[in-house]
Amino acid sequence: MNEISSKMKILITYASAYDMPAETGRDAMKGCIVQYFFFGENGEGLQMMEESNVDLPVGYQRNKVSMDYAMRAKIQIAPAIYDGTFKMVTGGDGKPVLKLVDVDFVRLFDFKLEPSKVAAVIEKATNK
Repeated sequence: MNEISSKMKILITYASAYDMPAETGRDAMKGCIVQYFFFGENGEGLQMMEESNVDLPVGYQRNKVSMDYAMRAKIQIAPAIYDGTFKMVTGGDGKPVLKLVDVDFVRLFDFKLEPSKVAAVIEKATNK
């Protein structure tokens, strides 16, 4: 059976390895927590959002995955852009989901907002 996989650029903002010994009623657990955002080829996945209706969300929710413990050695810089390899797995609800399974460093990332866009949004939000 062929495995379905794909690659996407992601912005990894956090990675932390964990190694918890077995306890009564619980097996040992070892892995790496990774938090990321879908980035797109040139950042199009993370454009500034504007929503004045307070009943609607605004911004981005981060993705979080538990990966193999060895992944922490591949994620030595954050925040940074990585090529993420995703494979199709069955989620807890029985539906197919893409799960991050491997990463490769691409480049550094610097949080910069375009001042003119930020100023326009702030002005619009405060002049109501």
